Amino acid sequence: MKTAVYCRVSTNPEQQDPANQIMQMPEHQLEFIDYASGKTGDREQFKAMLQAAERHEFDALVFWSFDRLTREGALETLQYLRRLDELGIKWRSLTEPYLDSCGPFKDVMVAMIATAAKMERIRIGERVKAGMSRIKAHHQATGEWTTESGDPIGRPRTGLERRCRELRAKGLSFKKIGQQLGVSVGYAHKAIRADVAL
Repeated sequence: MKTAVYCRVSTNPEQQDPANQIMQMPEHQLEFIDYASGKTGDREQFKAMLQAAERHEFDALVFWSFDRLTREGALETLQYLRRLDELGIKWRSLTEPYLDSCGPFKDVMVAMIATAAKMERIRIGERVKAGMSRIKAHHQATGEWTTESGDPIGRPRTGLERRCRELRAKGLSFKKIGQQLGVSVGYAHKAIRADVAL
């Protein structure tokens, strides 16, 4: 059986050494090492590992721990594991023996992750519905929603250019305008230049 290992360390390689993970891994033929955050799947070696799995270049994947494999959340984690399962790739966590697709608790563990992923999807859906209901109840567009104190949620564009010009007329610097209105210095410049062009 051909084994691959996936290791991930922080974006600062001086603080962590992948050798600390590699040296404790079982015998293997392929190594995939990332120096990147685990909050996204857009990691060079992570993608290379998945592509190698699709080409059936290895039969089993070992990773140090779940948070070294990914930190994207339960739903994404489940999708990666299912993808490996569908390709016939076995997987296991070196430091978490219960996370082992060859072990007796595989089905229980996958079911728990699936349940967590489902709950996460439900929570996201409920938050979206609640937000839309609040907006509908106040007959306001998303960009015009305000808090109880009247502060805007998001950054509505209506009136921003005018406010930029008013603050500039009062002598505020572009930096101060940006800080006060929550816009970039470039946006403030553009708003005022547009007024001059008129």
